Amino acid sequence: MTDEQAGWSGFWQGEPAASAGATLANLSPDLRNRLDAPWAAFADALPAKARVLDLATGGGIVLDLLRRMRTDLALTGVDATPKLPTRPGMTLRGGIWLDRLPFDNACFEAVTSRFGIEYGPLGSSASEAARVLRPGGALCLLLHHAGSKVLLHNRARRDALHWAARESGWVTKAVNLARTRKAIAMPTPPTFRAAAASSVARFPTQPAAWEFLTGLAQVLELVPRADGEAAVLQLLARAEGELARLDALVAAACDTDRLAELTDALTQGGIELAPVRTVDEADGTPLAWHIAGRKSA
Repeated sequence: MTDEQAGWSGFWQGEPAASAGATLANLSPDLRNRLDAPWAAFADALPAKARVLDLATGGGIVLDLLRRMRTDLALTGVDATPKLPTRPGMTLRGGIWLDRLPFDNACFEAVTSRFGIEYGPLGSSASEAARVLRPGGALCLLLHHAGSKVLLHNRARRDALHWAARESGWVTKAVNLARTRKAIAMPTPPTFRAAAASSVARFPTQPAAWEFLTGLAQVLELVPRADGEAAVLQLLARAEGELARLDALVAAACDTDRLAELTDALTQGGIELAPVRTVDEADGTPLAWHIAGRKSA
């Protein structure tokens, strides 16, 4: 399992299907409603007992939305993450790569993805999506927009956490202190608290570095000496899991070039696409690309 898979696996195991992803957890109700809106029209247009495949499904967010609108749908979600949670009314299958779908040709009436397909190889994943979609079947995708505020926020969070956990040197100092304490009782130097405070000047608009370094100081101050090193490494492992998710998000976000790569592959696979739209915030800033279409008969 890669660091990215491990990070997502732990996250999806604990996330309710109806909640937003880690990178979208702080969206306003209005913006969340804008993201949910395309699925209502999509669900209404599906035939009775339609088989739906959700790509990079995670915790089954899209499938849960569809299930609430249409109880007759046969809902399947796949994700590269090996372990996915069990959710009512749907089948979630982990360990499946989007460019190698284990399904026959033309076996689904609908293919969906919400902030998912862009995490895989775009061209080959789009080709596979088109392959498993039956003639006349519907496609609906929402993709991270490279110019969104979500991307700007999470890129800044990644940079701050990367510095604190990997570059600042405080993890190495904490491990060395914890190891020394196994033999000699030593107080926690005040420099650990000072490091957290000083990180605010380095990252004034992003608290991730302060959060991590404060947690490091608290581990050294509160955890029994015999468990100190393990606790420091556990804190680091959680940070690495988040960094893997943030790195993947930044790499996955679609600018116009990546969008063209995806739409070209879909078109070559026989998908007749509607004009690409965006889901926007109230001030007009794009949040997501909205791609919809049907496979040629």
